[in-house]
Amino acid sequence: MAENIDWKSKYAEADAYAEKQLEKSAAQGSIDRDFFGAALTAKRFARQDGLHPSRDEYGEIYYTTEQGIKAACHAREDVTAILIIQQAVLRRLQGLRMLGWACVLLLCYIAFRIS
Repeated sequence: MAENIDWKSKYAEADAYAEKQLEKSAAQGSIDRDFFGAALTAKRFARQDGLHPSRDEYGEIYYTTEQGIKAACHAREDVTAILIIQQAVLRRLQGLRMLGWACVLLLCYIAFRIS
């Protein structure tokens, strides 16, 4: 027979621990901040939309039909995280492109002055 386990408190503990670890990891650097910030945002969106599985009276995990439809419509939290990270990386690359052109122009000026 299955024990009476308070799954809500177990999930609350796990969520609090995961959020604490994600926030701690996000403080390391700009790329880590973007990655872990996106993961934390995706986790919160999934929780708000009710996409996490439920447990029945025997402790087994199941998804409802409504959860499946919501997950399909919202394209799940992993796609959201990927898009947020891609946007941040592209923004950095655009900044590096401008810096590269400035360096090329500076080198051309130096070469012109030397010759």
